[in-house]
Amino acid sequence: MTAHKHTTVQPQALKVEVKKALLSDKIVILNLIQLYMYTFSTRSTLDSSDFCFNRVGQFDFPYPDDPSFDSYWTEKNYYPYLIYANKALAGFALITTIAASGQPTDFFVQEFFISAKYQHHGIGTHAALQIFQNHPGKWELTVVKDNDAARAFWKQTLENPAIKHFELFSGKNKQTPCDIFRFSIE
Repeated sequence: MTAHKHTTVQPQALKVEVKKALLSDKIVILNLIQLYMYTFSTRSTLDSSDFCFNRVGQFDFPYPDDPSFDSYWTEKNYYPYLIYANKALAGFALITTIAASGQPTDFFVQEFFISAKYQHHGIGTHAALQIFQNHPGKWELTVVKDNDAARAFWKQTLENPAIKHFELFSGKNKQTPCDIFRFSIE
């Protein structure tokens, strides 16, 4: 069994750990994706077909049936992470090298989630910065247009002095209008 790769930082007396997710952690990320999808469903309208439960009471999300989800554990250039605060599971991140903008990049934040209980304590910021520092290079991430909280989080997180060459522009991620954040870290 391969050991977790992890990094530890401390925001305001909280011990934050970012651990590379093992294959045995795949179910944990799939479970957290349900909570992640719930956060999106709170912004969905009744007339929308997005974020509806399937027949077994779960949100449909491409990953369980999408072969690319397995790539996080079987291919290089895919990086699944679990995020912990004081040893308690607080969230996850999925990092790839395939950018939404089509511009050259080294890493792309596919998904990033911190549970509501752990938000507004610096945990997400510290976890994101540790992930970025573990993978120096050109980065990209997207935020859907109506997700004001995520946009504010990323703008604040990316104000860190370690972040260089910051750009923000409008674009699309899989046909969904979004803001595209591009930056680098050395």
